[in-house]
Amino acid sequence: MALLGSQIVISMIMACILHKLSFKFSFARWLLGRRLFTYVPPTVNELKIAEGIKEDKKQKKKGPEPDYKISKNVDVALETVPISADHFAELYFYPEYQWLLDFMAYTSTFYIITEIYLFMRPNLSEVNMSVLWCLLVVLFALRTLVSLAKIYFRSDETSAERSMCLVCGLIYLLIAMLILVVDEKWLEFELRDAYDSFKTSVTDFSREISLESAGPTSELIFKLSLAAWAGIIGALLVFPGIRFAQMHRDLLGSESVGPLGKMLVHLNFIFPLLVLSMWVTPIAREYFTSRVFGGMSGPILTSDQFDTSRIIVIVTMCMLRLWLLNKYLQAYMNVAQKKVNSLQKEAGRIRISEFRKTISNVFNYSCVVAVQYVTPAVLLLFSVLLLKTLGDYSWTGAAGTTPVPKIDDRLPFSLQRLKQVLTPALFRGIFNFTTWWLSASIFFNSIIGYAFYTYNEKA
Repeated sequence: MALLGSQIVISMIMACILHKLSFKFSFARWLLGRRLFTYVPPTVNELKIAEGIKEDKKQKKKGPEPDYKISKNVDVALETVPISADHFAELYFYPEYQWLLDFMAYTSTFYIITEIYLFMRPNLSEVNMSVLWCLLVVLFALRTLVSLAKIYFRSDETSAERSMCLVCGLIYLLIAMLILVVDEKWLEFELRDAYDSFKTSVTDFSREISLESAGPTSELIFKLSLAAWAGIIGALLVFPGIRFAQMHRDLLGSESVGPLGKMLVHLNFIFPLLVLSMWVTPIAREYFTSRVFGGMSGPILTSDQFDTSRIIVIVTMCMLRLWLLNKYLQAYMNVAQKKVNSLQKEAGRIRISEFRKTISNVFNYSCVVAVQYVTPAVLLLFSVLLLKTLGDYSWTGAAGTTPVPKIDDRLPFSLQRLKQVLTPALFRGIFNFTTWWLSASIFFNSIIGYAFYTYNEKA
């Protein structure tokens, strides 16, 4: 019990409280059901009246009503109805959406309580239980992204999407390999320090337990593994990024967003670019931690304060993206009216069932869109929280003070020894690169989507 201490008690109490609370309040439902409305497809009779189709009574008695064809430019108005979270309950991917967002909210609550507890008792040598919770959220987010990607690999009708995922994955793999060979003076991932720390720790550990070993894998294999992971993540985030770009353009084109709202929407789009620049040493660290401006006695920030500021900026970015979910989802709902307007500009005829399905599919696909929007933000948020905790950073900008637990010689493979092998320096390198790469994938996939829809609009 000394290893986990009172944190496991807090964890169990929080699990019970949140389980009881989940029956009365759901963060996912609250976030999804705020001031949304959707478009209702016209009824069959309304479409027949608008087209001037007279019903044949003899045909009606013989069997089911035929699926008439109507002009694509039929003059019919779409009605809007308000929707709440209950309307989404039966839609595809709603369970994944609710589970991910609710578990994220519960984990965030537990993480905050744990951080306060450890801040008040800084000299404890307990294992931080919030790390386990954060890892579970990351795994659930990755599982959700894989489930979304499976849609494009199950059917022959989605061969273009499948090919795009594979091609983008290979391109991102190549880009990641190029990024990983950039000198540390330009991109400060601290991967060299991470590998050196891991190599030294493993060698010392092997010698201590009298185990003959040639040491850990080479630095090349270490970086190739990171590049392979980066390629997979980049491929999984392709279509969420493209979807986000489409909603971003639709939201900016709507009249429901005021000047302040548009500023937040633009900030939401370019925030990942700001995050990317914070890991470029000449642009960020040297500017804030080395340069002394006129009238100042020293730099703006210390090195530890700058590390903390990066974490706070990313947390703020993720919170902003989640807060704007409602506005982006409404922009997606408005696509139904845009599809009807687009059909009215075309010549030809369309079946009534296809016309109604074009409108209803927008709402039926809305939970998939919501998952594509929130999952990258959740993945990035908890990756940076893991960077803060496992990398031994401080919210106050002070140097890390994680105590080194005493080793029990009777337990050679105990968690204390594992903590000596998996050092904060190792986690800083891995999660610095992870956080930067997630931001890069989110931003560049959004840029690809924005360019794609802009080109199609002009064409």
